[in-house]
Amino acid sequence: LVLPTVGRRSVAACCSGGDVDGDLFSVIWASDLVPPSQLMQPSLDYDALLAEAGEPVGAKSTTDGNFTEQDLVHFFCRVVANDTLGKIAHLHLAFCDSSPMGALDPLAIELAKAQSLAVDFPKTGIPPQVPQDAVRAVKENDYPDFMQKAQQESYTSEKALGVLFRRCVSLDADFEAAAPFDVDSELLIPGREAWAGDAAKACTAFRHDLLQLLLAHGLRHETEALLATALRWPPTASNRGRASKMIRSHFDLLVQKHRGWFFEGLKASDRRPKASAWYEVAYRPTEQRGFRACRTFAWLVGEILCEIKAQAVSGKSRLQLAEVHAIIGRSAVAELLESLPTLQQTVASRLAVMPVVQRALDSHCAGLQGQSASEEERPFSVHPFGSTVLGLCEPESDLDLCIVLAPCAFRPPFVAAAQVGDFSRLDATAQARHFLQIVVSPAVDAVARAKKEVLSARVPLVRLTMAGVLESAEEVSVDITLSQEGWLKAGHFRSSFLEASPAVFGSVILLTKWARTVGLVRSMSDQPPGSQATGPGSRAPEVVSAMVPGEWQALLLHLASHDDALGTLLSAAKPSSAGHVASEPGGLLRDLSDYCMATNNTNNTNNNNKNNNSNVSQMSLTTVGSLLLEFFRAMAGLSGSVAYTWPVQGAPIHELSSEVCAMVAVHASRAVEVLSVARSFPAACASGAAASETSICRRLSRALSFKLYSHRQFHEAHFRAVSGAVVKLEPMDGSELLLLHGSGSCAQILELQRELQKYVNASRAVGMPSTRASRYFMEGSTRLFFAAASSLESRLQFRPSFGAHVPIHAACERTVPHLNLPECGAAWESEALERFL
Repeated sequence: LVLPTVGRRSVAACCSGGDVDGDLFSVIWASDLVPPSQLMQPSLDYDALLAEAGEPVGAKSTTDGNFTEQDLVHFFCRVVANDTLGKIAHLHLAFCDSSPMGALDPLAIELAKAQSLAVDFPKTGIPPQVPQDAVRAVKENDYPDFMQKAQQESYTSEKALGVLFRRCVSLDADFEAAAPFDVDSELLIPGREAWAGDAAKACTAFRHDLLQLLLAHGLRHETEALLATALRWPPTASNRGRASKMIRSHFDLLVQKHRGWFFEGLKASDRRPKASAWYEVAYRPTEQRGFRACRTFAWLVGEILCEIKAQAVSGKSRLQLAEVHAIIGRSAVAELLESLPTLQQTVASRLAVMPVVQRALDSHCAGLQGQSASEEERPFSVHPFGSTVLGLCEPESDLDLCIVLAPCAFRPPFVAAAQVGDFSRLDATAQARHFLQIVVSPAVDAVARAKKEVLSARVPLVRLTMAGVLESAEEVSVDITLSQEGWLKAGHFRSSFLEASPAVFGSVILLTKWARTVGLVRSMSDQPPGSQATGPGSRAPEVVSAMVPGEWQALLLHLASHDDALGTLLSAAKPSSAGHVASEPGGLLRDLSDYCMATNNTNNTNNNNKNNNSNVSQMSLTTVGSLLLEFFRAMAGLSGSVAYTWPVQGAPIHELSSEVCAMVAVHASRAVEVLSVARSFPAACASGAAASETSICRRLSRALSFKLYSHRQFHEAHFRAVSGAVVKLEPMDGSELLLLHGSGSCAQILELQRELQKYVNASRAVGMPSTRASRYFMEGSTRLFFAAASSLESRLQFRPSFGAHVPIHAACERTVPHLNLPECGAAWESEALERFL
């Protein structure tokens, strides 16, 4: 509701004294209700009223400015003693009705002033002064009938309130005789007809006994007997608590009596037909037109009716559950369609640098050996592993590379001839340190922009930063190790989940995204750029998440192997016919993207054409939704600790403490509840993220940084408005790239990441207008508010500019906006306005 700010008096104040602090307004579009201007009266000056009222009465001052408990008791007593707001309001209403001048009577105005002081007394300490003449006038004239003062004399009011009051119709409704309840056809089962006569007799007997109970306690409806309380207690009911217990006792005896008649000599096979007959005669009293319905009679055997209803619902439950899973799956597919482009770009940009590392190693080894080796005979082979190769990475994720050694790597020139025997007796870690320091580190010097040897870690590695290979030209962080444990784990995880079916792969991607969102799994966006862990499997000091990615993957595998329901569902999700399954990350992501697109298109077309798509037949929305829900249910059932042994060489074990499992169970239980009710995967993420505060620091890509650089303040404001988080865009030291800092609740940070993803996917960054069309349609026609603008008549003008990051070239024409004030008097404005006038 937009209220004007210009005028003699606030419109909100005119509406019963509103002060726009959460007031509720009723907007009625009827000009006849607007009072004539001659009836408008000047408003009360509240400041002057307080000045006239004087100092607070009974207030105590302290010399040191502190208040004791006695002061609080004194203040509370004054508030109670002067709590006269209701009395003054009733007095004002009665006086205005009896006075010919109404609210304009001088005494009525004084009463209104007293009422205003009574409202603010707890804040001001100034008690109201009630004019005694008004009190005497009300006592002499009595109260109007519409105030319904039962203990006072009243008169018939001839004013509007009195007329409206007498036109109202008192509805003393008989709720039991109101519109009949809908009869549940599922409770009317075959075989009830044989018990119809017996049910009618039993219902008549119960109605007679119930009527006696109602008369004995002064009740009118069977609802009152069922609740053991009266809607209107009779004047003789002095002890209502005791009367309620008496009603409850008598009603319980009545129920016990008629339930005994129901089960007397009854066979087990006749329980449900007889109960159905009781239900029908209670809800359809067609043969007893002279009696009111007695619905309580049916529920004397309510447990049997529940059995009938449960059996009827069970046939529908499978279909209804499938519909719920399909709705959840639809939201999940939409989430995948939104995030897959960024994920595919991230994986492609990371894997593109792997051949560069391989070529650097081959070149260095050829120099040491004096000859080039074929691909089959190369001593050092590079293989990716980790979150990137599994498609579970983030835009900030690095690339993990494992180097597999050929037998020739253990001979000269890579190992000195005199040390070959001793070298073979070293453990794997010592050998890895040797190869990393002697071969790998010198080899990558040719391609690394920055390098650091971390040889003292539990898993020795070389960490380097490389220039990007793809068009984005972003730097890529690379960790190189000789330990094959991570590579073997990634292969097992890929074959268990990623290569099973697109449904399973997509579900794992979304589950990992959820785990990062709620803080269960470490996220790279939680760490400032440049902060790294000391090695694979170790944690950075900034991270407070429950698990590292490897532990999360071990937990998913543990659930799949130990939860029977989840294992059955995973097996059913695999395609029935063996076909070509991609093994490399790019192919898996393409297959998943094709499925999501096909599912989304099929879902928007006619149902008769849905079965024509083979991809949709392999994985339906129901499968995705059921997988997500079953994974969450399995996690919600975790108790105690978990130890998962990887079925790879060395049999490494991941152990999760009972505290971590309890944390997972709490978050998963909440996700199950949200999915079951909201049926939305984004809602499940947002619900789990809303409980805590967090922050992110993300380095934007070079292309996106170029687009946002010149208009950082605008985009900061946009990000803040969309997400509600505190957002800051600032240049990196010595670089033209931008850093995005965001802080707020986890839900706000999640929304910020979504908006940033939209920037990347849809190129929604505004940047500088790049075409003449932008200048033609915007110049001179748009009014903008700028911090430095002092006039509403300022106009926007575009001037030629090559921009800060655009190379000088005829094909790169740009214009930059300038704000022109009206006093500039430039000739361009008249030309621009001609296009729109």
